Amino acid sequence: MYRKILAPCSQRWNSQNSDLFFLGKVEVVDSYERIIRSVSLAIRVPAVVRLLRYIHLGKRRPPLTRINVLARDSFKCQYCGRSPQNTEKLILQICHIIPPSKNGNNDPQNLITTCIECNIGKTDILLN
Repeated sequence: MYRKILAPCSQRWNSQNSDLFFLGKVEVVDSYERIIRSVSLAIRVPAVVRLLRYIHLGKRRPPLTRINVLARDSFKCQYCGRSPQNTEKLILQICHIIPPSKNGNNDPQNLITTCIECNIGKTDILLN
């Protein structure tokens, strides 16, 4: 099943798409009336293209950002369960479960959302 691209073609047809076309990795199934011209070539803007070979991208993880860690933990302190929605002037921080001083890393599984009260003075002590 193929789906026509409904967005304006200038937003969808970019240099990466044209590279796939010129390398013979896609087949044009349908095209718009608009024509793209170069010095030596004129082609109609593709509306539907089909990959000739499936490209497996693998598992993609969301990037490791502060907001993603906060969202994963539902914007709540993982030790006491408080959130800024329920507690006025609550400040949330991102903290390491296993501190870097104890060979902890920045892997998402080692990062946790904590409130400032639970995290203050913790230094490199492991909390349960």
